[in-house]
Amino acid sequence: PDATGNGLVVARRFRGADALVVVQLPSGVTLYSYQPSTLGFQARERVTVGAKPCHIVVFSASESWQEGVNTDHANRDTTPA
Repeated sequence: PDATGNGLVVARRFRGADALVVVQLPSGVTLYSYQPSTLGFQARERVTVGAKPCHIVVFSASESWQEGVNTDHANRDTTPA
């Protein structure tokens, strides 16, 4: 929690060891973030929103593969050039 934070917790859904925290930004964008359930964020609390990337995946802009779809069903060992 941060009284001067840029986000407002609008919901928290318990998921065992994790909690799905739903945060609304001043722009109207809604973020969904899995956080350890021990952090205890509550609805109507202000929070500071930031990112700490730990696993980055980058794709070439020239690739025309559809996200999440394996387009090469005939030969799964083939990779894009």
